[in-house]
Amino acid sequence: SVLASGGGTADRCIRFWSCSMGTQLNHIDTGSQVSSLLWSNEYKEIISGHGFSKHELGIWKYPSMRKVADLIGHTARVLCMCLSPDGSMVASAGADETLRIWNCFSVDPSKKNRRSCT
Repeated sequence: SVLASGGGTADRCIRFWSCSMGTQLNHIDTGSQVSSLLWSNEYKEIISGHGFSKHELGIWKYPSMRKVADLIGHTARVLCMCLSPDGSMVASAGADETLRIWNCFSVDPSKKNRRSCT
């Protein structure tokens, strides 16, 4: 298993850790404070929420960490995020006192009823 962690304003990195070995596997400098992280297991992507200086969400392909999307809309730090039960949408709450819903992923209809909320 792999654990992802996000760094603050000075670090700006998403780091990946081996849970069994306790060692760092990889990292990427996002260029902005990492305030929240969320895995999309269905699409093998990680969604990052950011504070200073970008105030946006990013979608990264795992394990290559190629950025596939920037979700721009918040005007202050992203405080938290959650994935919808079907895995298609992300809700993000920001310090700008907004809740935003992002349609990020398409859903395979054959798997729609088998998903669970985490």
